[in-house]
Amino acid sequence: MQTKKLTTAGFLVALGIVLPQVFHVFGNTGGMIFLPIQYAAFLAGFLLSPGYALMVGVLVPILSSLITGMPPVPKVYFMIPELATYAVMTGILKTRFRSRITLILASLSGRLVYGIALIFGGVVLGMKAPFISLSAFGYTLGVGIPGLALQLLIIPVIYQQLQKLLLSEEVGFESK
Repeated sequence: MQTKKLTTAGFLVALGIVLPQVFHVFGNTGGMIFLPIQYAAFLAGFLLSPGYALMVGVLVPILSSLITGMPPVPKVYFMIPELATYAVMTGILKTRFRSRITLILASLSGRLVYGIALIFGGVVLGMKAPFISLSAFGYTLGVGIPGLALQLLIIPVIYQQLQKLLLSEEVGFESK
C-alpha cells in the first residue's frame, strides 16, 4: 500500500509540473486563468491522506519553479502555502462534504492562506513585487474564476476515475 501511495504522489507531482506547461500555450496568463498547477494539489487531497497530500502540495510549486521557472521566484514562496492548503483541506473535507463543496471550501481556504502569505511577505518581511498588493490579489481572484469553474466540473470526474483505478486489485494493462 505504501508503494501505491508514493507512486500516486509521484504521479501527481509530475502532473503538477507538466500540466501548467500545456496551459502556457494560451500565453503568460494561461496559468492565472485556468489554474492548472492546482489540479495536482486538489487531486492529492482526494486520493491521498492529508500527510501525502501536503507533500504533493509543497513539492509541486518548488519543483515546478526549479525545473520550468514557473512559478517564478518570489511568487513561488507564496504559492507553497497556498497549494499545501488546497491539498490538506481537500483531504480533511472530503469525508464531510461532496466533492464540489469540498473543492469550493478548500479553494477558499487556499486563497485565504495565499492572501495572508502576501500580507506577511509585504508587511512583515518588506518584500516588494508587483503581485504583492490588494489590487493584484483581487485581480488574480477575478481572472481565476474560469479556472475554478473548470476545476469544479473536471476534478470530481477525474477523482472518480482515478479512485476506481487505484482501488482496483491490479493497475496496468492486461495482455490478451
